[in-house]
Amino acid sequence: CRAERRQVTAPLPALMDDESTTTTTTVAAVAGGAGYDGNVETYRKRPRWLKNLETEEDETRVINYALNLAVVMGTGLVLGFNFFAIDADLWRGWTIGEILSAVPRDNWSFYEASLASHPVVSKAFISGFVYGLGDLTAQTYEGKSIGSLDRGRMIRSALTGLIAHGPCSHYWYIFADDLCAPLGDGLVGTGAKLLLDQTVWAFIWLSIYYAVLGGLNFDSPQKIVKTFKASFLPVCLVGWRFWPFVHIFTYGFIPQQHRLLWVDVCEIVWVTILSYVGNQKRKEALETSLEQVEEGNEDVGPVAVIGQVSCALPTAVSGGNPAEEIARSMEIERTVCIQNKDETICAPAEVMFGKEGEDANGGWED
Repeated sequence: CRAERRQVTAPLPALMDDESTTTTTTVAAVAGGAGYDGNVETYRKRPRWLKNLETEEDETRVINYALNLAVVMGTGLVLGFNFFAIDADLWRGWTIGEILSAVPRDNWSFYEASLASHPVVSKAFISGFVYGLGDLTAQTYEGKSIGSLDRGRMIRSALTGLIAHGPCSHYWYIFADDLCAPLGDGLVGTGAKLLLDQTVWAFIWLSIYYAVLGGLNFDSPQKIVKTFKASFLPVCLVGWRFWPFVHIFTYGFIPQQHRLLWVDVCEIVWVTILSYVGNQKRKEALETSLEQVEEGNEDVGPVAVIGQVSCALPTAVSGGNPAEEIARSMEIERTVCIQNKDETICAPAEVMFGKEGEDANGGWED
């Protein structure tokens, strides 16, 4: 009774406020219970550019395809035109054969003149192009089509080569030559430079590399340090399969001003080799898995899932060392997982379906 008396004697505006508050609360509670958001902006759709497509996913896919194609083709056309049209102002009266024969010579002359006048800028642009191309190759290896390419990642990789690798490598080669000058240009001097390159310079460069890459991706310092710790050793192990042989020529025969170009060309070759080998291993593992399923191997049985297990590297989202991404994926994607009632067993394909797997595990059940 007291509660009713107080409610009646309360001012009319207060009663109206109480009722509206109660109503709003009740509606919000009902909406929340039904899984709806009371904010109207949540349900406001963004404008559709391609209204003839059925879903927003189709529209996004088409737009990404067009943008990626424009970036890749536009870059290729601009570079190709500048390469072949270097003597365009002198073409009058030239035959096609004369034009094509002069293109390599005159481009090389232009490159050497650029090195003489602007060495750091020239090397920066060379590394930027190579790093962008390397990331494009790595994404292609990962199975991405032109429509699913990560433009941001490719641009970040190119910027890392532009603002970090080119300038830093320029000064490193000068420093290495000055430091090892007392050892001469023979076998001892070349070996000392190679050793410094694969240890001291590797640590310095990878520290700069992941710092710049993380900064471009707006990563926290803690995440950058964590990525560096997780990636430093794998990158070195992958590189030691190839770069010591390359750097015998880098420090033994290639002139200092041309070393970065030589290394960048070898980088493209290395990433291409890794891509080819990785694709072959991926196909072999997949074929092994499918053959065992089709043959109904009693140790395998009609398993629910047999597939290739892929694992993104710490730098796969923000863009990372292409060789590292490909090489690490090559090792991981050969893994096959078989699910049974109690657990999931994962092992390399040749172990899973070979004698080693049979002896060790005694067969698996679905």
